[in-house]
Amino acid sequence: MLTVQPIQIIFVPQGQEHQAVRRGISEQLSAKKSANSGSTVPVVVPVPVGKAPFREFLQIYSLPQKPLSVLLIGLCGSLTNQHQVGDVVVYGSCLDETGQRWECDRALTNQLCQVFNCQPVPAFTSDRLIHQATEKQQTYQKYQTEVVDMEGSSALEVLAVHGVAIGMIRIVSDDCQHDLPDLSTAFSADGSLRPLPLAIGMLRQPWAAARLIQGSLKGLKILQQVSQQLVFALNFDE
Repeated sequence: MLTVQPIQIIFVPQGQEHQAVRRGISEQLSAKKSANSGSTVPVVVPVPVGKAPFREFLQIYSLPQKPLSVLLIGLCGSLTNQHQVGDVVVYGSCLDETGQRWECDRALTNQLCQVFNCQPVPAFTSDRLIHQATEKQQTYQKYQTEVVDMEGSSALEVLAVHGVAIGMIRIVSDDCQHDLPDLSTAFSADGSLRPLPLAIGMLRQPWAAARLIQGSLKGLKILQQVSQQLVFALNFDE
């Protein structure tokens, strides 16, 4: 089986995404009874949600000794009909609203694409949740990016200059054809969720909220499965 270069750190947005990744890795290691096999299991680090909070987190995060390869994994939204809920995407690059583009590590990206049988995609990192379908479609037209998240470019901006090899895998949890609830007030400045504004935002748009929940549950399930696949791809048990 194809294996990728050793990964020292896996960054994943805090909350349910982090929990899904931890479950996937822990369950697979337990099933293989390989947790104590002598291999180095990457550290799974929960990180703040959002472009600015994640950038600030990385600027003070203590990195291990070089050489270093890291993986950013989690959920994303689709900007084009090419990607539907549940699709696994491997990033080739990230672009932000300034138009600046950062490239993911080419060797690591190519290896991940072979593991997950896909082609690398260009991604857009937004400083806020894009909740309207029309804005998603406009973002695709303007930047020619295929998926959107809120953390990707921060990792490349802060870490790539230090020689860190970065790979990114995301699971699509919402499509480009339907609106999401407006949850702009649900995120605090430090990247954590605010329960009351989150609940209010969901209640104001119940149909959009139901679609968001359904897509998130599917995305989280596949995120857990992808994390299990990584146990083999990252060669945890040798």
